[in-house]
Amino acid sequence: MDNREHIHLISSGETIHETFPKSIKELKMDRAIILVEEDVFGNSGNIHHPLIRESISQVEKLAKILNITYDIKLIPSISLENIRNAVLDVFNQYPNAVYYFNITGGTKVLSNGLFMMSIWLDGTAYHVGEDGKFQILAVPKIHVEDIKKNENYISILEILEKSREHEMPQKELFNNMKNEYKPLRKPNAKTKRNLSRGTLSKWIQDLISWDLVNQEYFKDNKEKRVRITGDGVFTLKFIKAAEGTKVR
Repeated sequence: MDNREHIHLISSGETIHETFPKSIKELKMDRAIILVEEDVFGNSGNIHHPLIRESISQVEKLAKILNITYDIKLIPSISLENIRNAVLDVFNQYPNAVYYFNITGGTKVLSNGLFMMSIWLDGTAYHVGEDGKFQILAVPKIHVEDIKKNENYISILEILEKSREHEMPQKELFNNMKNEYKPLRKPNAKTKRNLSRGTLSKWIQDLISWDLVNQEYFKDNKEKRVRITGDGVFTLKFIKAAEGTKVR
């Protein structure tokens, strides 16, 4: 069980009170921190600032009702450097937290800055559309060239992508991979290398860590099933497109 604090960094805007409930519904949230420019609480005369302040106030009220810790992080001015430093301040205060970045509201610079920091902190960036559609902005956890260094990764993805429902028991995947297996080192005449179940398990764990496949138990937790994720399908298509071929 993950007991770490789940923190959402939210870009301030006029409608964040409308997207806030959707965020809570989709993701765990222990603490909400709204990043907002100092001028919003000043006397700048900007017609949007009162609307932003009211939206922030409504978020605060809802957070209290739901027992979610609520903070405001003021930024001197909206620049990538100031946003980066503000997020770093939060990270220094809560180094062991799980981070989420709501980039729905605010200026483009603020949203882009939070998205950039989601990569640095290995966090999850997400956006809530005007229609209420929730979307996580997935960031690749490995470069495609690194995957291509081991052709067996690609073979695993291909087998799963072509399978029914994009999944199969790990035992069946192992039997399929025995025909596709390519030793990372060329075997000599005396030693013929064959695929082992342990090696396949290691490769599957690598793919899981990159969010390209997931794994679950079935049959009373006695057997494992492997499924290719949406990111895995896209990665495979991208590799094939780069090679000038298509996945059927």
